[in-house]
Amino acid sequence: MRLPLINGKAEWRQVFPIRGDYRLAAEFASSAGAKTNEVFGFRVHEKDQKWLVLGGFALGLFITGVIAGRVFSAPREGAGTKLGLWFYLILTWSAAAGESAWAQEDHKRNYISKIDVAPATVGRPARIHWWLHPAGVNGEFSAKLTLSITHQEKNKLIFSLEKIPVAGEFALDFHFTDGIDHRVIAVAETEDGATVRQEETVSVTAVAPSLRTKLPPLFLFLAVIAVGLLAGRWSRKAGGSKLPSAEGRRSQA
Repeated sequence: MRLPLINGKAEWRQVFPIRGDYRLAAEFASSAGAKTNEVFGFRVHEKDQKWLVLGGFALGLFITGVIAGRVFSAPREGAGTKLGLWFYLILTWSAAAGESAWAQEDHKRNYISKIDVAPATVGRPARIHWWLHPAGVNGEFSAKLTLSITHQEKNKLIFSLEKIPVAGEFALDFHFTDGIDHRVIAVAETEDGATVRQEETVSVTAVAPSLRTKLPPLFLFLAVIAVGLLAGRWSRKAGGSKLPSAEGRRSQA
């Protein structure tokens, strides 16, 4: 996107969808035509709560495996263990398992506003184009634009620009990272005091994660369940060996 500098600064708010290292490439062009490029690197850290949730989920899988290992470690423990393994394999596997949007014209105070969103697909930036024009008037004019993008399912603001000066239109390439409907809202304040609001819902096409992305967590969860099954089976055998068998109790009687 291209932003004007206000007091030497350009500001916007954006939610980063995933942890990792990011690179921000910026190019500044002065009124004299001189250009300067700069690349900034920064790291986005994972939330501590997510590590706690992951640890709790892995612990739950381990406890489930222990219980299953003890339950299926009966006289026919071989068949029972195989049945339990198949059951949890299926359970874990199942758990792992463009259109153009046009806004309606707004004729309030003789202004026409429109939002055009190119077909949006997860993994590819989509072009968002907003423009505002006085009805029946030619020539350029200026306004202050506030643009926001909201994740509708979570009702969470993921991107916003506030009161940036524009010459009747603004465009950016935005990367939608979730195959959920998003709401784009543009509010323009014109020089004559008019406020023009335009809203559009964007349907984003989801893309299934690649096999390379799904396999590591799948193997991790299967390994946790397998360790739990082995621990449950071992505890059942260790506890059972200390107790007299049913035939021994009958012979003693």
